[in-house]
This record gives sequence, structure tokens and C-alpha cells, in this order.
Amino acid sequence: TAESTPGAQLSETSSTAPAGLGARRPREPPVSWLLRELRPVSFFLKRGPEAKYLKFGFVAQELESVFPNLVRTAGPDNSKAIASQDLIAVLTLALQMLQKDLDEQRRQTEELVNRMAHLEKVVFTTR
Repeated sequence: TAESTPGAQLSETSSTAPAGLGARRPREPPVSWLLRELRPVSFFLKRGPEAKYLKFGFVAQELESVFPNLVRTAGPDNSKAIASQDLIAVLTLALQMLQKDLDEQRRQTEELVNRMAHLEKVVFTTR
């Protein structure tokens, strides 16, 4: 069975790159760095029934330089493949962390708006 370790690769509090995230600027949230480093591409497969459809994804070699744990090397030609299910989990965690940050920003903004309204009321009613 797989052992779940939430946030093992993406830590909100880490000031250095977590394992598998490569080098990044100190104090930068790993989620922001990871999402900025990903480069989505569009492509057509060379053959097969899916060849007529435009596909979207990432170049495995590029993703490997950003997050090596998401790329597998296999076969006699050492071809690289992206572990799509793992990538989905990492991106889901990244979105959850960004949503948490957004919710906190909204809460702080609402608090500041309320404080400002209260201060305006005090200042303008005392004149």
C-alpha cells in the first residue's frame, strides 16, 4: 500500500527547495515557483488513433529539471514519461495551497475594509 504524506514535496513554510523541486529563490513559496516553472505545450501524436487530436501536456525532459520525481525513464531507448497521476496530485496540492492563501487574503481585505469604514465613520461624525 502507498503511504500518504500530505505536503511532503510542497511545504508552505520551507525556505529552501523541498526534495524534487530543484533550486529556487529563498523565501519564495514552493507552489508559486513550481507553477511558474511549468511550461504547458500542445502537440499531435505521430501515430495511433489519438494522432488526429490536439493534445496538451509537458515535455518530460523539461519537467524532469523542475520536478524529477514526476518523470520516469524506461525502455531500451531510455525514453522519458511523465507520471500523470503524480502530476495531478502535485498540481491539486498546489491549487489547494493557493486557494488557502487566497482565502486568507480575502479575509484580511474584508477586515481592512471594515476597519476603514469604522475609521471613516469616526472621523466624519466627529466634525
